[in-house]
Amino acid sequence: MQPPTGRFLGRTVVVTCGTSPLGFGIARRLCLEGAHVTLCGPRRDQVEAAVQDLGSEGLKAIGVVLGTSGVERLVRTVRLQYRTGLDCLILGDQLDQIHSQPAANVLSITDQQWRTQVDTTIKKCFFLARALKPALVSSGASVIFLTSTMGYTAVPGWCLASIASSAMLALTKALASSWASDCIRVNCVACGIEQGESVVTHELGLHGRGQHELVPDLVAELVPMQRLTSPKDCAAAVCFLCSQDAEYITGETIVLNGGVPSRL
Repeated sequence: MQPPTGRFLGRTVVVTCGTSPLGFGIARRLCLEGAHVTLCGPRRDQVEAAVQDLGSEGLKAIGVVLGTSGVERLVRTVRLQYRTGLDCLILGDQLDQIHSQPAANVLSITDQQWRTQVDTTIKKCFFLARALKPALVSSGASVIFLTSTMGYTAVPGWCLASIASSAMLALTKALASSWASDCIRVNCVACGIEQGESVVTHELGLHGRGQHELVPDLVAELVPMQRLTSPKDCAAAVCFLCSQDAEYITGETIVLNGGVPSRL
């Protein structure tokens, strides 16, 4: 394989959801375009596997496990590895975590469900962004949040997921406004139904029916482009927002939904 070259040659990037399909796709694309990537995940075996998979393609990445002390470990790694600062920070709220807390309606949400959802999504992303803010290059750094299009549309049975996703959209705008004076741009990518997503029929509101076997028949009807969101789609959007082509874009969200209505 030829050495990576491209618009991110020599730039430093952290992908906090690097072991998820979307996060790994982003990390791979950035490596291919020449970036120095640190990818993170909740489990050591997943992080090691992701780094090895990239290595099998001739790509290099640093792996960091985000456990109970993961934030401090990640900050230390960034300081040691990227002494010139961090160019791009990709903060994923692990969409599998967003979708893992079904609730029939808002009033049926338990205290534990609420805490779990908040801890694994909005709280985690905010704390990571706050901790790594001093490391961000103050002359054009970019922060990208990943979330779900359920932030725009409340889906029956997944109200808590919709709340968490909407909170990510609000966090994007709040940090963009706050950090603009430091020349740090903050944007978001909201993903629609993903390829291979195990909860796809729940997201579509199709309860009491099989999950996987329905997807091919429903895609043509519900997604105008007749396919699901892929890691390649997400990686392309993230790379655009991290690039100089988006140097005047901040506080915005790119929606990847294949034409499914999500907002005005």
